Amino acid sequence: MTAAADFLRRESPVSEAGSYITFLESMLEHPWRSGEWDVRLWLFAADPDNPLTGIYPCPTPGCPRVATVTGRLCRSCLDGEPGAEPVPTRRRALHPNPPRCIVGSAGQGCGAMAMIKGLCHRHYARWHHSSDNGQQRPTIEDFAAAEKEMFPPGKACASRGCGEESNQRASGLCLWHHAMFGKLAKLGVDHEAFIAVERPLGIRYHRHEFCFIDLPPILRTELLLVLQERDRNSYRILPATMRRIVRVALETRARSIHRLLDAEQGRPRPDANVVGFLRHAGLLAARWRYRHSGRDMRSEDVWDAAVIGLRKDRTTHTICSKGILDFRSISVNWLRQAAKEYSRHFDLAADQVRDVIRTVQVASHALARRPHGTRPEQLTRADANAVVDAYRHLTGPDGEPRTDSVKYDYFRLFQRMLRDGGDLEVLARVSARFMFITAESLPTAGPHKNPGKAIPDHIIRLLDANLELLAVDAAYAVPAGRTMAFHNLMLQTIYQLLRGLGRRPTEIYSLPRDTLRETDDGQPYIIYVRESVSTPLGLCTEPSNVKAAGQSCPVRNKCGGCQYYRANLSHLPQIDAHIVALTADLSAAGGIAEPWVHQSLKDEISSYKRMRTALLKEKSRLTPEDRAAIDDAVTLLQQIPAASPPPETTGGHAAVDPRQHRQPNVSEKRQAAVAQLIAAKKTESKDKHASVRKAAAKLLKGPELLTVSSVARTAGVSRWLIYNTPELKTTVSRAASQQRAAWAQGHEQEGMTPKGAATELLRLHERLAAVTRQRDDYKRAVRANLAEALAGRTPEQMANYIQELENELTSERENGNQARTVISTLEATVEDLNDQLRAAQSINRTMMKQRNETAPVTELEPRRP
Repeated sequence: MTAAADFLRRESPVSEAGSYITFLESMLEHPWRSGEWDVRLWLFAADPDNPLTGIYPCPTPGCPRVATVTGRLCRSCLDGEPGAEPVPTRRRALHPNPPRCIVGSAGQGCGAMAMIKGLCHRHYARWHHSSDNGQQRPTIEDFAAAEKEMFPPGKACASRGCGEESNQRASGLCLWHHAMFGKLAKLGVDHEAFIAVERPLGIRYHRHEFCFIDLPPILRTELLLVLQERDRNSYRILPATMRRIVRVALETRARSIHRLLDAEQGRPRPDANVVGFLRHAGLLAARWRYRHSGRDMRSEDVWDAAVIGLRKDRTTHTICSKGILDFRSISVNWLRQAAKEYSRHFDLAADQVRDVIRTVQVASHALARRPHGTRPEQLTRADANAVVDAYRHLTGPDGEPRTDSVKYDYFRLFQRMLRDGGDLEVLARVSARFMFITAESLPTAGPHKNPGKAIPDHIIRLLDANLELLAVDAAYAVPAGRTMAFHNLMLQTIYQLLRGLGRRPTEIYSLPRDTLRETDDGQPYIIYVRESVSTPLGLCTEPSNVKAAGQSCPVRNKCGGCQYYRANLSHLPQIDAHIVALTADLSAAGGIAEPWVHQSLKDEISSYKRMRTALLKEKSRLTPEDRAAIDDAVTLLQQIPAASPPPETTGGHAAVDPRQHRQPNVSEKRQAAVAQLIAAKKTESKDKHASVRKAAAKLLKGPELLTVSSVARTAGVSRWLIYNTPELKTTVSRAASQQRAAWAQGHEQEGMTPKGAATELLRLHERLAAVTRQRDDYKRAVRANLAEALAGRTPEQMANYIQELENELTSERENGNQARTVISTLEATVEDLNDQLRAAQSINRTMMKQRNETAPVTELEPRRP
């Protein structure tokens, strides 16, 4: 049993329950979702307009109800009876003077409240059973006139805060609270628990609402904290999932999240959303109970990485969601304590702790067989040699010897623990003769041979050329509310993110929802960019160099051969100039430098040429307008000078740079360019706003449903422009309300209303999908029949025909490959010649300048007669 399960299986002791509740309440966020969450009633009423709430408006025009799946109809519209389901926002109006029972005459009447057919509950029961003895049942009017027994008015409803009158039942509740109690009683809520809390009559508990009021205090507080934590991380709240969790908790009387999870998994058909939510909630609750207990799990022999909150690995800040770290495999006690202290003192990640356990386990097995292995202060040089021998003969679980690299890495980690952890109390007692352990007899680790897992460039080019083929077939079950085209676009976008950002698949699907944001002009920009520092030739993302503001480059500014180097189209001029400078240096080196100098310059030039080729290919895929805009932006960037240092002072006076009087004022040019860009942006933004308003007015008059997506599509702008502009969002919302109101009030024409037509259209879409599947089945049947028709040919004929086609295809492929090879060779030759020409021109200019500066001046003497 894991530590998380142990924390959740046992309930908090009574003596600690109050302090644990206080601890949980101190972490609650106030206020939280003020329009949806009612703190007093523990009630959540989902808002369909909130994108982080899993409830959606019904797509039927004029229907005010909600659905649990995007794009699906509500329950009433699916049943073909729009309006049968109550409107979610409707609340029952309370009657200040409810009607009384009609029994009585001559100023004397029943004082009880009328329930059914004008009779109170007791009189209705008597009238209903009046025919039990075989007599004919009288009418209501005759029974009311003949009945003599009268009943007093009922007492106030037993429910807290209710002003209604009791319906004379044994529960002491009014009619509406009695019906509510009947539903909750089936879920295990007794009468005492029902009347203990306030239950307003306006609450109808629709499909978009859920309430925690009947759950145990600890459980409901933990669930609320889980919702708030998930809300901070942009997880959606699914009312249907929460309603099922509440129902399971009431039916099973579960008092902890872990038991809720066991109950749900024990059902014949567990809900995947409920199981996923409860697993995440169980992890968070385990961490809260661990923090409240004051217990230090790191002093024990078994660590739960998820409960402690260890990082997943050394390269990320992601916290572990599972994982047990067991130090019990280290048999020697002082080594086990040293491994735990070392891991805790240096705050190692989970994968680093596992490495420490593995390497210390090797030393522990070796010292367990030594006479003084359990007493660190008595260890000798012979014990150190025994540990080295254990690493030298290290084997894997299958008995096969480990590689030299693994042996060396394991030993170096153990050696590092002894060296860096020398200040720890448990390692301070180790003998000095053992501490200076060396790896002289270990084989030196060879070069790291990692073939790499990157997709080859020719495969990437093939995928880019066939991007539209990254799609699902007709047999794939597309999630409800999502079209197949939208699903295919999502797959293609994921591939482009993997290719363009160089991220792992786990990093792509864990990106937050607000990774892509948009400016006021509707153009997206990405904020998930690794920290970098600017260099003369591009950007550097090497962590140590970034931390040192670009002043600590490990490769001495050889950016072309560094994996942390990044460049974009704005750096093309600098890269071209650097290639020319390197080519000039290579020519100037001539025969005065050794071969390795020439080879180093050639390799560096080749690396920058590859970068330039990649950037030029990327630029060639752009439209002419985009290329022109990029060229203008690069020209503007080159005109903006770098920030100059403050002027030096000489003798208390600022030194005047004479170049300031010769060069034009570049600052004025920059300000003018920036002002021009701002003005252009504002004009473009106004034009887009006007197009959105025109599109809304056009759709309001047409038959198409007016939504944010339809307005954005008609106006040719992004949906986020409308969402992020309050004026545009208000305009679209008002236009949509006007359209739905007009459709709802429209007269019937030819037996069909707009609302019915929209509902029928959605049903026809579903019918079209069924017909499409039948068409695909027919296609497959036709293919099968065609194969049978071709079966009449002899195998020799088919083989000859196929062989001819393959030969022609192979010949065409060879011709294409040869042509591409010749083109690539010619392009490379042209680039080399251009670079050599520019380098020669640069050298020629330098030599002419030097000759003019150093040329001797001969003074001519006057000729003597």
